[in-house]
Amino acid sequence: MKLFTEYPEKDEQYYYQLLAEQARMRMDNLYQNQERALRDT
Repeated sequence: MKLFTEYPEKDEQYYYQLLAEQARMRMDNLYQNQERALRDT
């Protein structure tokens, strides 16, 4: 028996892409010419 079902937002993928792009731009502004790390873990 399933007690919880997640209902994804209608535009969830769109908002995710938007936030990811904004974060990338913010990081590029902070660390301008430095090489990008592939992983952060």
